[in-house]
Amino acid sequence: MAENLRVSKFLNGVSVDNVSDADRWSRLEEPAFSWLENDSNNEQIYGKLYNGIAVACCPICPEGWRLPNSKEVENLSLERFRSQSSFVYHELGWANENTFSGGYRNANGVFIKENTFDGTMSYFWELDEGGVPNIYKADYIIDFVNSFFLINHEVWPLLKSHTGAYIRCVKEK
Repeated sequence: MAENLRVSKFLNGVSVDNVSDADRWSRLEEPAFSWLENDSNNEQIYGKLYNGIAVACCPICPEGWRLPNSKEVENLSLERFRSQSSFVYHELGWANENTFSGGYRNANGVFIKENTFDGTMSYFWELDEGGVPNIYKADYIIDFVNSFFLINHEVWPLLKSHTGAYIRCVKEK
């Protein structure tokens, strides 16, 4: 998928609610999405942030697509930094210039967009080997003084239901 997911319904047609209020977001017990900084204009740039309940509840990717596993998300983040003009990155549509700059929504409902002049990060939902959703944090930092870049990625298995992260669906084989 060439961009982060933007749906507001599950595959079965049931709606996913947009929750903008931070306090309500932090107490949710049902599936929800939000736009970065509650700005609907950000949907075109970043897609939607989905809470863990939305990811665990029901199939959310379009027909013929699925949630990625951690290896697939890791490959996406690594490929991003191997070559700005790589085949996988551009031609296969795995990413665009906003892939790694969208931040996330924390469990308290606060938006965190950790971009600096020398690095960016984003958070993606992925499924572990048992099919349990986790958040994959992908970020990179460029050190202009020492001419190197660092790719950092980690899985956050404990931040489940109330954290908002992006979904990048993978085509089923």
